Amino acid sequence: MSPNFLRKEKGGCRKIFGASIIGAIVGFIGGLFAARKSGEELREDVKEAALGAKEKVEEGVEKAKEFVEETKEKTEELVEGVKEKFKPEPEEGEEEEK
Repeated sequence: MSPNFLRKEKGGCRKIFGASIIGAIVGFIGGLFAARKSGEELREDVKEAALGAKEKVEEGVEKAKEFVEETKEKTEELVEGVKEKFKPEPEEGEEEEK
């Protein structure tokens, strides 16, 4: 398989990432149930794991929002630069529009 196989299918990276997360969660929960613990200890472990996962997801969402905002700002700057570069120059006797 070529390294570009993820680009060929729309949403390929997202699908693999989502499947990995689901697999990790299922594996973790399976491990908890396989461990010899009382019901109360098991529920506490599941609760702690869920809270930890929630925090990591929230951190990931914040990082993604920051990345999107930075990318948007850079793109807007590039677009303005291109517009300015290809802006037609006024002919003689015409005023420049503002």
